[in-house]
Amino acid sequence: MFQESRPVLLLALVMIIAVGCSVDSSPAAPSPAAPSPAGSSPAGGINWSTSTILGPQVYVSPSGSDTNDGSSAHPWLSLSRANSAAKPGTTIHVVPGTYPSDNESGARLLTTASGTAAAPIRWVSDQRWGAKLTSTQMGNSATWWNQGDYVEIQGFDITGAGDLGIYNEGSSTRIIGNHVHNIPAPGCPNDGGAGIHDGNYSASDDDIIGNWVHDIGDYNSPCSRVHGIYHANQRGHVTNNVVFRNQGWGIHTWHAANQIVIANNSVFNNAYGGILIGAQSSDFPSGSGVQDYSTISNNIVFRNGLVSGGQGNGIEEYGDVGSHIKYLNNLVYKNGPVNWSLIANTHTGTITSAPSFKWYTGDGRGNYRLQSVSPAATSGTSTAAPSDDHDRGPRPINGTWSRGAYQYGSTVGSYPEP
Repeated sequence: MFQESRPVLLLALVMIIAVGCSVDSSPAAPSPAAPSPAGSSPAGGINWSTSTILGPQVYVSPSGSDTNDGSSAHPWLSLSRANSAAKPGTTIHVVPGTYPSDNESGARLLTTASGTAAAPIRWVSDQRWGAKLTSTQMGNSATWWNQGDYVEIQGFDITGAGDLGIYNEGSSTRIIGNHVHNIPAPGCPNDGGAGIHDGNYSASDDDIIGNWVHDIGDYNSPCSRVHGIYHANQRGHVTNNVVFRNQGWGIHTWHAANQIVIANNSVFNNAYGGILIGAQSSDFPSGSGVQDYSTISNNIVFRNGLVSGGQGNGIEEYGDVGSHIKYLNNLVYKNGPVNWSLIANTHTGTITSAPSFKWYTGDGRGNYRLQSVSPAATSGTSTAAPSDDHDRGPRPINGTWSRGAYQYGSTVGSYPEP
């Protein structure tokens, strides 16, 4: 299922989570040689509206029953029951409360229903981080395992006892605004671990947007196989995420990763390194390939790789990469061993000074919005920038783009994000 980064340490690929379930091998859509970077929306034409015209609105509650009809007055107990009823256009409202994996079918949460571009399936915590998903499954398992295409997962609090928080195998998915944390992934497992993982090499157009991801693995024992966010397939957006205190890299691309936008993330205090850009040629569905035509812009990458044993860098290229990757207007500072380690490309517009967060602690207590004196406040680029920020507020403000997950001067937007 999961494989770590550097070829010098590669271990056997395992394409299985839990017992006897293999990766979906649906083919990726063809893509142009040099795509234009987009903002925070996934593949063009997907309708993420909450309109009831799209399909039914169903409900899940800790006080519900799977023998109910799934209405707001008579909600279901398990997300598994909602999955069995979901069809294109369905919005599944999950009300605040705790949802242990023991209530799910087979004692694990596996969602398989797919939407369409015109009518995706939306899983929404009705209160941001109010629906808390937990799992007692240990080892190479995920708290939430999604196999559906055109699926959104928004606003959940996710923790567990295994190696993965959200493991996604679908295409054209949107994992947005979740709090994924305290996934133990003990012992630097051979199959790796991650808070959020797009793991189907044949999938494409998966977006990871505006999540708060931390304490994945043992921060005090750096490991190159356990990461905050891991993206392993073609295209997609990794934007507006706040990623910190993870055992490995904050954001890691590998396997068949290609033509990705990684923009406006705040990546700090990760044990092994900040952002790794790479691929493994043999993992591409066609049998060979490189990561190329990706855009890495407006990120803040600060104080990563400083824990004893960390061997990553601030931003690093590794493996099979092409020469058309753009590194634009990032703030990269105080990372170890070095800020940059690129093998095929160059970076422009880089700031090498402290970001001047409102309150930097390196953990969940801090305030990672920008002070007015921050060099990142008004110095970003519009290239590949999302149209809103981590708090769903607008970008740009007064014609300027900030670097990092928070737009300086922006206000908190509505939830859920349409």
